[in-house]
Amino acid sequence: MRHFYGQLANVLIGQTWTTFTDVDAFPDLLDFAGPAGISFLRQPQVRYTYPVAKGHSVAFAIEKAVVQAPQITSSGGAYTPAPDFVVRYRLDKEIGHIQLGSLYRVLGYRIETDNEKNFGYAVNASGALDIFGSDRAMAYVMTGRGAARYIDNISGLNADVDLNDEGTGVEALPVFGTYAGYTHHWPHRLRSTVVFGYSSIDNWAAQAATAYKNGYYTSGNLLFNVAGSLNVGVEYLYGSHKQKDGGKGTASRVQFSAKYDLYRKRPVDQK
Repeated sequence: MRHFYGQLANVLIGQTWTTFTDVDAFPDLLDFAGPAGISFLRQPQVRYTYPVAKGHSVAFAIEKAVVQAPQITSSGGAYTPAPDFVVRYRLDKEIGHIQLGSLYRVLGYRIETDNEKNFGYAVNASGALDIFGSDRAMAYVMTGRGAARYIDNISGLNADVDLNDEGTGVEALPVFGTYAGYTHHWPHRLRSTVVFGYSSIDNWAAQAATAYKNGYYTSGNLLFNVAGSLNVGVEYLYGSHKQKDGGKGTASRVQFSAKYDLYRKRPVDQK
């Protein structure tokens, strides 16, 4: 189940995109996971959106929290003391939009009989703008501590918290993610999107040598709109990955895809 929610007036309850992400700034890619640095997360939440003025809105959300951390001791492990809290501002205009978000988290970890808590936070800025006719540029940047779960390509690597430099406890890890993309429309229903993405984690000295350090992502595609919502295309992707101990790897991929959208739903916060 990807989305399951209901909305009455300005109140939304259920599972959908986290209030911290910006779906309208997603690049037009065949790669479903998207570029490094993207926030691509769906989770249960209660959200209230307040329209401040025409085109301006502020949203407040309490969302399901999951703390990700390595198994440091046999009797220790991550736990969730409180839900995540998100505050978001958005400006919508005919030529595009700008969105600013903030995330606040309480990160729990049990070491033997001691329950530790760390404060995690993140801020982001994103947007998309129509330029040069039907061309479109989009960008996203995020930084914070204890928020690796909100960056798609490092979510699942247990990198919200880890052993501190002294190895005596855990501490929220600083994270950073960003991407930028550009879509150009060619004649004859052809279009192309190029994207660059990057994500990184500031490692603690006591972390494992194989801990994630940073990664780069570059892609470009050529898509053809056959008719209506039917699109076919080809995409090239190149990525690199570096570990704390300096170990690294690279990979390339060529992908061919055909996709038909049954419908296109406008964002829930737009009237």
